[in-house]
Amino acid sequence: MRASKVPETVQVQSPGCDVKMLQTRLLIIGAGALGSAVASLLATWGFHNATVVHPPVSQAREVVRRWRRRLRARGLPTGIHAIQGYAEELSGAVWLGANIVLCAVDHPRVRHDVAMQAKRYGRPLICGEFAADSGAWTVTFVGAHAA
Repeated sequence: MRASKVPETVQVQSPGCDVKMLQTRLLIIGAGALGSAVASLLATWGFHNATVVHPPVSQAREVVRRWRRRLRARGLPTGIHAIQGYAEELSGAVWLGANIVLCAVDHPRVRHDVAMQAKRYGRPLICGEFAADSGAWTVTFVGAHAA
């Protein structure tokens, strides 16, 4: 698997959009290759309010530790947390506490479970997966669902 180069800056076209973006509460399901790359990018951009979920919590904690270190270096707050578990095991409060859900898992059943929970709680969902044959990342915005 190739490592992706993470851009260091992002252009924001709309006044106030960057502030709204940084106030977003994220729920990231998966802390593997895609989830950790996304977390790295979000930390670079200054996102500081997220929950990272992964079955082996040690992997989620490592992603969170690196994210917090980047935020502290920039003097930003660090409201980043790690939770051990699977999407279907998370409480409603975890889902409702997020403005956007990012699904970064490669297992179709888990992606389906995440999509069903996002739909249940009316949260916009962004999914990503890695295609081993082409070496490319695919990212899909599912959009907000009616509760």
